[in-house]
Amino acid sequence: MKHAHMTSLVADFLRADALIRTEKSPVARHRVWAREFERPHSDAFRLYYQWANRRAAARVFANYTTYYSRERIQRLERYARMHLDTIAAKVHRVIPFSGKLPVVLFVGLKQSNGFVIKYKEQYTTFLNLESYPDTITLQIFMAHELAHNAHLRMGQGYYWKSKKMDWYNTMMLEGVATYATQKALRLNSADALWGTYFSTVQKKRFTRWCERHERWLKDRLLREIDGTAMTESAFFGARKPRGCPYIRTGYWLGLKFVESLLREMSLREVLLLRGGALRWQIRIFLRK
Repeated sequence: MKHAHMTSLVADFLRADALIRTEKSPVARHRVWAREFERPHSDAFRLYYQWANRRAAARVFANYTTYYSRERIQRLERYARMHLDTIAAKVHRVIPFSGKLPVVLFVGLKQSNGFVIKYKEQYTTFLNLESYPDTITLQIFMAHELAHNAHLRMGQGYYWKSKKMDWYNTMMLEGVATYATQKALRLNSADALWGTYFSTVQKKRFTRWCERHERWLKDRLLREIDGTAMTESAFFGARKPRGCPYIRTGYWLGLKFVESLLREMSLREVLLLRGGALRWQIRIFLRK
């Protein structure tokens, strides 16, 4: 049984890329990108820019050949085509879902390693191939984003509204996705969080730091979790919380939260938590 349906924008990217590489100036490269790739897929990019910063284009096109490798993107696309359904099946064993999860193989401006968003009236997983260093990391983030998709399809109201994000929902979504990735791919928590973005030594240091500073992290997140914004929280985005040497600490706390819930309830009960009950459980966890 197929568990995912794939659409790839890679062929269109490669055609645009061949033209971009003939240009010398960042402005000319960006102009070609917009004309040959972004505008033909304006619906997808309109959603992408809800997450991505358009101002990153100047840096990206000034260093274009450093950021974009045709060979690597082609290799990652081949891997995704071969293994997507197998990974989706593994996620399905952790978070059952019906039908096929829509997936878009996407190339953006190195602003995300994947996201799930309503696209053509369905929750759709976007995999940003330019952001993955290798197939190991791609596999991990495929599982992570597919888990988001399966979780959101349960209809628990985690999806943001009015262009604002709720950090309670974000903590739950990221905790569940990290837990599901661990279980589906049989990984430890650090590998599920980082793939090969960090070395083994760096991942051990990250885990050790979080364990030693768990109380500090909880206190800091508790102070800001009631805020809602379209800009990223330092716990869940590309910025580091002040006084913290790492990003993604909110993902680590989210995983610990989910693990704490699973000591008291089933995974299905965890997945169905929402609204006031979810906020209450998170605040209890952060105060412990």
